Parts: sequence; C-alpha cells; structure tokens
Amino acid sequence: MLMPAIRRQYRRWPLALSYLEVDIRQLRKLETTKVRYALNGVSYTSELDRISCPTLGIVGTASPALLAYMRHLTAAIPKSRLEEVPDSFDPSNLCQPEEFDRLLGGFLDEIGWR
Repeated sequence: MLMPAIRRQYRRWPLALSYLEVDIRQLRKLETTKVRYALNGVSYTSELDRISCPTLGIVGTASPALLAYMRHLTAAIPKSRLEEVPDSFDPSNLCQPEEFDRLLGGFLDEIGWR
C-alpha cells in the first residue's frame, strides 16, 4: 500500500527510493503501525533545553511540515543550528548526499570532531 506513494514522492531521488523500497518491503505491518502510533504520542520537546553539546539539525526543504518540525526542535536546543538542504526530502543524506555530507563535515570541523 505504501509503495505507490513512496515511488511518487521519491522519483526525483533514485538513491533514496532504492533504499526505501528495500526497507518498506521488510516492514511488518502490524508492528510498524504500533510503532508509528507510539511515536506519535511521544514528545520530549520540553526536555531539549537540557542538551548541552553543539547540535546540528539538517532537514530537506521539500516538506514544509518537516521543515517546521525541525525548526521547532532546533529552537528548543541551546547551542543548536539548523541547516536546510534545498531540493531534498527525508532522509536528506540519501536525497542530496553531497550537500548533506558537506553540511555535516563542516559542522564536525567546526566543533573539532574531524
């Protein structure tokens, strides 16, 4: 049931599509539905201000909802910043891998982890 929607959504990003097709075929329907419902009910946003390390949020611009969500999350984390990957969806590392790697690499250089 998910595959037609996934194929439409990800046709611009063949690498992401190829990974998602494999992953979706391996999903167990009942367990996946239960996990999705459980995740939808969890919110740790009020505790994000406890994070004390530098934090980078990376999000694709193809989804206004995901973009708004990541803006909300990074705004709640001290010492965080948000980078937007143009023409990308989730997962950005598979939709625009070069740009994702550039952003992450720059962040790791900046904090002295690479």
